[in-house]
Formats: sequence, structure tokens, C-alpha cells
Amino acid sequence: MRPRSLPAVIALAALVLTLAACSGSGTTGAVGSSAPGAADGAPTQVTAADPGSGGCANPAAASITALGGAYASVVGGVLCGMQDIAPCSMLKTADVQALFSVPLEAKPDSDQMGTCDWGLTDPSKGEGLDVQVTVGDPNGLAMDLSKATPLTGVGDRAGWDASAYYPHVGAIKGQATCELSIGGGDGQLSVPTTGQGVFAKIDPAALPGFMQQFGDLCNEIFAGLGA
Repeated sequence: MRPRSLPAVIALAALVLTLAACSGSGTTGAVGSSAPGAADGAPTQVTAADPGSGGCANPAAASITALGGAYASVVGGVLCGMQDIAPCSMLKTADVQALFSVPLEAKPDSDQMGTCDWGLTDPSKGEGLDVQVTVGDPNGLAMDLSKATPLTGVGDRAGWDASAYYPHVGAIKGQATCELSIGGGDGQLSVPTTGQGVFAKIDPAALPGFMQQFGDLCNEIFAGLGA
């Protein structure tokens, strides 16, 4: 799996540090997690559970616990109470494939916490699709929509930018956010391009329609979330 976005890395680091502090002091407490569908976006307090108890809602917990380590069981327990979101599972494979000239991998790579990567069968052509979803935090986008090109018909508010060959979409609907980006490589997209190698760019004439098609993936995710 490719490196996560900066907000995701920061959030995970903060979680581990918090858990380490709690463990070191000999105390346990509730950890806030935004529940899907929360109308006001306020965090819901959840208590660490036992990943091996059979009542764990998030399959990521078992994976963390199986790795072992000083805080694996504590982190796994907290993950049990966190939302299980695998946004790539909400996407239609044909709609994702339509964006790429290279076949997709059979299954996307998901961490069950709102982030997934859908790679290509030929990674030398590029890194495929990256997806980041949050629920309960309408400010969860890394993209600044005020500086993006508006994208109509996607969520309540959406925008896009494209640095040379690499499109990037951010969208908000209710309390949910969706962020899509294309990782690396300049030979993976189905859209017409101009130039080659480091000079490759999406053809300006084809760019608006492609971005609309790209942004529609966020609508599929919002529908899957019930947003």
C-alpha cells in the first residue's frame, strides 16, 4: 500500500501517542470516534473492546492485534469501536476501470478506516486510484475547495485540480467527505493527453469531462454511505 495522506498519518500518530500515554499511566478511557450518520458531527464516545471477543465491528482491529507489539492489543481494541469504512467497495469496478487505460487489480487495498488504494496490474504504468473518506467531519478534506475549480453535480460541494497529468477531486455531502487522487505514472489514464513523460498533460479539451467522470465516483461513495 502506498503512503497515506498527511492528515491520515498525523491522525494515526496522534492515536498511538495517546494510547501510549494512557497505557503508561495505568488508566483506560473512552476514545472519541465519529459515528456514521451523526447529524451534528459530534464525536461518539466508544470504549476499547476485545478484538478477539467476536463483537468487534472493524476487521482492521484483528489485523493490528495479529501484528503484536507493545500497544497492538490496545490499538486493536480501540479500532473495534471505530467505524468500518471501505470506500472502494462502494465503487463500481467498471466505472473505475473506465478512467484507466491499464487493467485494475482484482481487489483494492483497504485499511477499513476510510482509506483505500486501487492499484493497476502493471504498476510500471502508474499507481492507480487513491481514496480517502471521512464521516462526521465536513472539514476532513486535505484539498482546499476555495482554491479548486468548482465541480457541479457531485455531493453538496466539490472541486478539482489537476497538476499536469494528475487529477485530484474533493467533495463534501452532509457530514461526509470524499477525496480522490491519481498516484504516480504518466501512462495510466484513459483520457487523451498531450506530451510525454514529465511533459505529459491531460488534453485541456478533454479535462472537464474527465473530471466530471472522476468526481462521479464520489457520488457512488456518498450513496454507499447513505449520505
